[in-house]
Amino acid sequence: MIEKRYNVKPGDMILTDIGSGFLVRETRAYWFYLFKTRMNRIKKAHLWQMIDCGNINIKYAEGKKYRRIQKRFRTLDLRNTPLSDIELRFDEFIDFVNLPCSVVFGRDSLSKVKLVVEKIDELSLEFYEEKSYNSNIAPVIRIVS
Repeated sequence: MIEKRYNVKPGDMILTDIGSGFLVRETRAYWFYLFKTRMNRIKKAHLWQMIDCGNINIKYAEGKKYRRIQKRFRTLDLRNTPLSDIELRFDEFIDFVNLPCSVVFGRDSLSKVKLVVEKIDELSLEFYEEKSYNSNIAPVIRIVS
């Protein structure tokens, strides 16, 4: 089952192992956040990949009245998924997200990659292998259309 997370807005807090930061400003491609008295930026796609893989947690500011469920830039994490469940999880994920999206496999997952690539070809979607921010989640397939 896909965890339905709400979109983020300025004032929300990102929590990591090394500390926390506040989201300050959003541009077309980046989120700017305040972390230990310094302004930093992160690509939106990388932020959501880190959230979906469990490296970052979100603490939402008060009031989710006008928030919608985030469907863009989402990542399907298949690292701890058995081979028998991959096809079902992938189909559910593709039905949920708006493209572009990513799929993360982890190390030693050649059979999972082959299965997902076959499904992508079946759906006639375009994809490429994306450079990962973390070697534990490589390879990462980016599905663009």
